[in-house]
Amino acid sequence: MDNHTYNSSSRRRFLKKAALTSVAWPAFQAQRCFGGSGLNGEIRIGLIGLTGRPDLVLDSIPNIRSARLAAFALADGAQPVMTGSPADLPPFHKRTRIYQTYQEMFAGEDLDLVACCLPNGRNVHASIAAARKGCHVISGEPFAQDSKSLGALESAIDGAKVHISAMCEMRASSGVAAMRQAIADGLIGEPILAFAQKSCRSLVNTTPWMGLDLLDGITYTTGLEITQASALQTKGILLKLANGGTGIVSVQDLGAKTRPEESFTRLRVTGTKAVVEMIGAQVKLLTPNDPPKELPLPPSRSSFEKFAAFLRGEASHLMTTEETFRVAHTALIADQAIQEGRLIRV
Repeated sequence: MDNHTYNSSSRRRFLKKAALTSVAWPAFQAQRCFGGSGLNGEIRIGLIGLTGRPDLVLDSIPNIRSARLAAFALADGAQPVMTGSPADLPPFHKRTRIYQTYQEMFAGEDLDLVACCLPNGRNVHASIAAARKGCHVISGEPFAQDSKSLGALESAIDGAKVHISAMCEMRASSGVAAMRQAIADGLIGEPILAFAQKSCRSLVNTTPWMGLDLLDGITYTTGLEITQASALQTKGILLKLANGGTGIVSVQDLGAKTRPEESFTRLRVTGTKAVVEMIGAQVKLLTPNDPPKELPLPPSRSSFEKFAAFLRGEASHLMTTEETFRVAHTALIADQAIQEGRLIRV
């Protein structure tokens, strides 16, 4: 088994949760049109793979009105990462169909929304296949392995007239929402320096994809696009922002044995008047002549919940299709800058 996939005990816990998720849903009709596409009622969700954040999908389904896990696929038929067959696994609830590959799943299912959680750069291929079946898509990282595959995905999404989003949980967090509001309200003045840091167990082996949510967190809170990227030592990225400000991303992989409570995320934005900083779940405003002020946090919902709410027409987009491709493109450029050891314009 690939070293980025779940071990057998984790997989059993995952499948047990999936079985419970499938029975948690009331069978009432949706009152609003799903994504403006003429789909009403139940949202049929497909999940592909066990890498990254399948738990994000399963934990979110009970909070999405009239949705259920209709199908689950273990792997990509073009590059299997698991052995055995669905019959070897603990059973799902009878309403959730299990497939060995997503190719088989798409041949046998009519789905509305697909979440891709595959290793080794395979998410882009599953996402393209989902789009061609008319499914909306949310993907974990790595989103695509190169510009060519990212371009192919963009063409597939555009041609199918569906939406795509990324599992960027920083954008969905209460802390980032509080920072974004504080900066929009002018509490720190003009942003001039943004520093994002993460220490965690990584599921990908390149710094930009490890720090995809950090790249997105900087642009989302400041409202400034990234215009240049270059390498900063071995696990860092130096960025130039659209207003001439500077961004720094630092990522540390703590290894496969890392427990969730050992992970650490920090986002700090310095402005011309003050500083706003998020450490873990706490956000503080730091001004020159006053003590630190803790900012109130709005309610938090996962990126998957918010994406589903948007597709139903019940909420605004948390991360538009355009923004999704922009942050993926930035990650590829930053990766190239690190690999080549030079400054590259985004």
